[in-house]
Amino acid sequence: LGRFVHILVIGAVMITAHSPWASPQPPSERLFTLHGSNTIGAHLAPTLVKSYLLSRGLSHIRIVPLETENEYRVIGQRGDKSYHIDIAAHGSSTGFRSLYTGSAQIAMSSRPIKDAEISRLHQLGKMDEFGAEHVIAIDGLAIITHSKNTVEQLNITQIANIFSGKITNWQQVGGENASINLYARDEKSGTWDTFKNLVLGSSHTLAQRARRYESNDVLSDDVSQDLHGIGFVGLASVRRAK
Repeated sequence: LGRFVHILVIGAVMITAHSPWASPQPPSERLFTLHGSNTIGAHLAPTLVKSYLLSRGLSHIRIVPLETENEYRVIGQRGDKSYHIDIAAHGSSTGFRSLYTGSAQIAMSSRPIKDAEISRLHQLGKMDEFGAEHVIAIDGLAIITHSKNTVEQLNITQIANIFSGKITNWQQVGGENASINLYARDEKSGTWDTFKNLVLGSSHTLAQRARRYESNDVLSDDVSQDLHGIGFVGLASVRRAK
């Protein structure tokens, strides 16, 4: 359903100041951090970071999940010293907040930066210009159900009515007589922002009974185990769902 752009926003001043590759001083163990979109951070960002470390001559690179869910550390070796880059994938809006607080040098987002975020980050430069904002992928928004759900097609109006609670039974859209269970990304998510804008629009609001998720993959896995569930994720997270 639709298309949306993954945006990687770099606080250029900050990354230059903190990057050991740009300095003759011995590098610290942590090189820099990425915060933001779960759509990017769950799989794509760790792979990109791994390739980056390889390009800088590091070896024995591994991706290690951290104690906090949806956080990762990519570690590599150069000689007898270890270096790492940290990734926290808690939603697009958290990336921009982390640029503001200085706790991250790169923000990952599955939506364009908002005017309020541009204003808040003005000290870092013009964050919506080419030097700061970089498109790294094109993605789609997938509406997912259980693999054995008998409904084969829904239009956008039906999807909006389902997620807003106006349609509550699968029988109303040609399925079996069963209540519809809703699964949605949380308020920090750029995927949620995209769904809200493309599907719900200004005339619908998400039903309060919807279960909210930080992780695309976890949402998808839960829908794939719920015969009467429906949710939305980025295309890379369809997994075992339909």
